This record gives sequence, C-alpha cells and structure tokens, in this order.
Amino acid sequence: MEEEQGPDFLVVEDGGRFSPSYSDPREFRNHLLRRLGAARAIAGRRAEPLDSVSDLSPAEGRRRGDRWRVLAILLDRRMSSGRLEVIIEDEEGAARAIVSREAERDVLALLPDEPAIFTLEERGRRIIVRRAEALGTAFRPGIGRRAVRSYAAFLSDLHCTGEDCGLEGFVHQLTDGLLEGYVARNLGYVVVNGDLADCGCEDPRAVYREAARVLSALPESTVKVIVPGECDAAPSSLPQPPLDRRFRGILEDVPNTYLLGNPSTVLMSGLRVLIYHGQTIHRAMEALGVARPTLAMRKLLSVRSLLPMFGPMDYAIFPGGAEGLEIHSLPNIFHAGHTHMADALKSDNMLLLSTPSWRNPRGPHVPTVAVVDLSTLDVLWRGPLPS
Repeated sequence: MEEEQGPDFLVVEDGGRFSPSYSDPREFRNHLLRRLGAARAIAGRRAEPLDSVSDLSPAEGRRRGDRWRVLAILLDRRMSSGRLEVIIEDEEGAARAIVSREAERDVLALLPDEPAIFTLEERGRRIIVRRAEALGTAFRPGIGRRAVRSYAAFLSDLHCTGEDCGLEGFVHQLTDGLLEGYVARNLGYVVVNGDLADCGCEDPRAVYREAARVLSALPESTVKVIVPGECDAAPSSLPQPPLDRRFRGILEDVPNTYLLGNPSTVLMSGLRVLIYHGQTIHRAMEALGVARPTLAMRKLLSVRSLLPMFGPMDYAIFPGGAEGLEIHSLPNIFHAGHTHMADALKSDNMLLLSTPSWRNPRGPHVPTVAVVDLSTLDVLWRGPLPS
C-alpha cells in the first residue's frame, strides 16, 4: 500500500530572521525614503510629469490658481478652525496645505506616512489640496488552488494563564467526531497566531507545556504553525523572533510543528498565507475610521506594508527590521489576530481573516476558530465559544 503523504507546506518568509540587536534610528528615515522611491517608480509609468515640494516656494511669474502635482508622503493631518490641514513631505522638503471640501474624502482615506499624488493649488498665501490620489491599486494575487479539498484552522489570542487555556476544547471537537467529518478528515493545518500566553503570565512554561500536550493529540501529519504575539515569551518589537529558546523546545517536540517569527509567510496546499499577529492593525483602523479589522488589513495590503505609520505608537519597532514588515508578494490568505474581533472578507482570490480572543472577544460573538476550505476560501466558524 502506498504511504499517505502529509499536506504540502513550505516556509517562504520567516519574520524571525531579523535580529533586533542591530538598530539605527536613522533607518526609519531611510525606510520612508525607500517607500517614496518605490511609489515614484509606480508613478513614473504614467505620462503626466510630477512636481516637487520645492516647486511650491514663491517664484516670479506665479499666478493665482497655479497648480502642481506632487508625489509626497502624508506626514500629518489635523483639524484646524474647522478645516482639515495636512503636512506633506518628499525628498526635497515639506509643506503645509489646507484640504478642499472635495478632496477631504480622498485625504481621509490615506494612512499617515502613505505616499500619494497631491494636486495642489495656490490661493493667496495658502496652498490648497484639490485632489489626493492613492498609489495603492486594486490587485489580485496569484492563485494555486488544489483540486483536493484541504482545510486549515486559524486561531489566536488564547491568553492562557496556566494549564487550562481552552485549546483542548477545539482539539476534542476534532478527535471526538464533533466537527463535520469531511473537515476532521481533511484538516491539514493548525495556525496559532500569537498571544498563546497571557500578558504578564507568571508561568509561561506551564502554558506552552499544556499547549504541546494538547497539540500532540492531533495527527502527526497535521502541520502546526505557532507565531508569537506581544504577550508571548518573545521580544515584543516588530518583527518578532519566534518564542524564546527557553520554551521553544517544549513545542518543537510536537511532531510537524513550526515556530516562526511575526510576521511570516507560508505556502499551504499551493496558497500563499501571510500570518501576522496584527499589532499595527488597531492604529490603522483608527486612522481610517473603520470598525472592521479586515478593512484596515485590506488597506495595509494596498500600501504593501504592515508598518504603514511611524512615530509615537503603542507598539515597538526596531529600525533595522522595518524592511521585514513590507509586503513584497500578495497573499491568498492574510490572517491576523490582536484586535480580538472575528471578521472575514473574501474578495477575488484573497481572504482577509481576523480571529477573536478566547477570553476577551470584541464584536460578533462567534466560535473561536476559523476553519478555512483552501479550495474555496470559505470560512466555517468552529471551536468553543469564547469565555
């Protein structure tokens, strides 16, 4: 009899390859310049010439109503005297401008530090933004569907404090026949995307030991992927390395287990899957004024970066690793946690997926595990309800 083979799996990019020991604050500035350069390469394919911020300085012969098209980064935006104002910056300098009513919607759809083409007009001593054109375009990732049906289970934010962490509830559903038979038979992957342990957990060793015991009950052929979050036993700066070496061996003893950095990209049955705990998604949601994490995730893909904003923020990023948060190839599945919200958005050949917290969920009260049919990208919410 021919031996049954396990599911196809390949680590494409491991976020843990960046070392937080090599940090230079000037690298943030260099990273913004590289981002602007990449945007300029995209804009260069268009026929219209572009101006620079330095062209806005007073010059003879300028007339009221003159216009410029400037490729720049949105450095800041704020309300002042009832009007929206922005500061934009390119390689030559920075400028302040007032946003016209017709351009407000376009400007509010931009993230801070996002490159865009701004159409500017002089009005007396003021510069007015007449239009803001984002460079992130609609796109479709490559697709590599398999005819054979295969499933992947995505979960995050268990926030375990000791030996009882709830993970066993989902594994029991699988092993005791409580899930649909075709799902249990064809479940090839289980992804634990950050915050397996709770923040400030007194005994993370007990948490990871219990997780290892529970995951060992799964078939050896099932691929298990574990990525850290800010509460886990790993440096919290982004990109994050895998779990600390003191605890890594506990989980590495589980057959077919991969301990990866945050973020990481893998191939599952021919599909490209971006696994990111999601520390920057909250700030993107606030900047965009959206309530669904998947809408912010779609914007991050549009600007091709998991690090859309610099400056004061509630997450730590070491400068040398900023490149590890750029998105070079688009995924078929983008999975995140951190927001504690369950959300799924399928578009074209892509699935944006946010999984809830097991202990402190926000938004819809649904089961804690997203089971994805990799042949259709359909999502089944299974597993125990959050406590």
